[in-house]
Amino acid sequence: MEGRRGVHGFSVASLTAVVLILTIAAPSSNAAPARPGSFTEVTGVSRISRDLVHGGRLSEDDTQVEPSLAVDPLDDRHEVAVFQNGRYPDGAAAAAGFATTLDGGTTWTSGVLPNLTWVTGGEFERTGDHVVTFGPDGTVYAVMTGFNGVLTATRHSAIVVARSDDGGLRWSDPVVVREDHDRHLFHDNPSIGIDLNPASPHFGRIYVTWIRERFVPGVGSPIVLSTSDDRGATWSPMVDVSRRQTNNEGAHPLVLPDGSLTIVWARLKGPYTQIESRTSTDGGATFGPFAQVSDDLWTESPHMRSGFGLPSSAVDPATGELYVAWQDARFRTDGLNDAVVSRSTDGGATCTSPARVNLDPPDDFLDHLTPVAAAYDGVVAVCYRTRVVSGRDGSKFADERCIHSEDGGLTFQGEVSLGPPSDNRFAAKVEPIMLHGTAFLGDYMGVTVSAGTIHAAWARASAEGTGQGECHQTIWAGTILR
Repeated sequence: MEGRRGVHGFSVASLTAVVLILTIAAPSSNAAPARPGSFTEVTGVSRISRDLVHGGRLSEDDTQVEPSLAVDPLDDRHEVAVFQNGRYPDGAAAAAGFATTLDGGTTWTSGVLPNLTWVTGGEFERTGDHVVTFGPDGTVYAVMTGFNGVLTATRHSAIVVARSDDGGLRWSDPVVVREDHDRHLFHDNPSIGIDLNPASPHFGRIYVTWIRERFVPGVGSPIVLSTSDDRGATWSPMVDVSRRQTNNEGAHPLVLPDGSLTIVWARLKGPYTQIESRTSTDGGATFGPFAQVSDDLWTESPHMRSGFGLPSSAVDPATGELYVAWQDARFRTDGLNDAVVSRSTDGGATCTSPARVNLDPPDDFLDHLTPVAAAYDGVVAVCYRTRVVSGRDGSKFADERCIHSEDGGLTFQGEVSLGPPSDNRFAAKVEPIMLHGTAFLGDYMGVTVSAGTIHAAWARASAEGTGQGECHQTIWAGTILR
């Protein structure tokens, strides 16, 4: 779920101005032993953006969170990330940020999406859950939620898409996929996928999924879908994906090489979560039977929000295999989480039992949080945070790590650390639905895989440039080379 009116000290024009940031030298890696030829060289680790938006007295200035990352299928030196700027402790952010590199991360151009929220000239108080992807011609699309009603008496929520025709340097005004003015209805948690296969009957079709939350007793929060065949200019009527009476989160539309569409999501069932999927073979018009991926037995890290165990899912565009990753405590004896993965070779109809991907002992008091997965040509990458937890206390520091498989997810190797750790004392905070001052590094991060390279983006909190007790959370990126 995911503005306050007015810009304090910044004009809309200055907010949309770009900032060039040079990469810094990558820190040394603590890579685990790996086979020859595996991904072990961490390079280009740097801060790619900093929040310059003043969102008002209720938002946390100088906080960026929840990056999504995409790589151009025509040029893997071209990457685009989108994320939240000016996080609100009770949900979403004052603006949507972006960062783009055309040279493999040597330089990044960053700014905010225009005419979206109040502080960038738009109609919404807040925005959140930003996800980015590339079309087959190099066009960039970003989907997000925009809403009013927290600071005003009128509830207005929408799913919107912004497009960039120059590779992520300049962005269009947002186009509404679906909106409602209803205090009992909220459009939330969108994601996006595009059919990139020229042989597919739905080549170029854009798929957007989201949750249509109903704040009415006995009414669920179903997953719905809308599509576009004209580069996001117009959108189809909604199609139900999940059962209407169920409560759901975290849907991802995955387009298989043959043009089939599989959607994976988390169904919330009282005290636990179940991961489900459904597949469409007619471009999202209708869906086949429900399939169960796995129960999701996650736990939360002390004084930290790590994503509610929501799954991350990916499809390998070369093999068509599907992968679902999440944090899960079933294999551990210390009550903490592993990063686990389930895979499917039949479009999600059946899935393997979840398997640990991290290689450390299950009793070492190292929590593994917020895993995200990506795949390409048999290489599967899973990135996650790690944090030492002892008793009811957790370390103030959280690392960003990545591990990979070169045999289609059967075995994993070569865990590496990406950059300096995050210091939770300076992280964005979540309240009041969680414990006061709970650290928030995000419910998800960004990772993608191209030929010979793993690309990652994450939020890092630190004391750099702050005074005592202030927030400072920025977006970082780096690559791991074979």
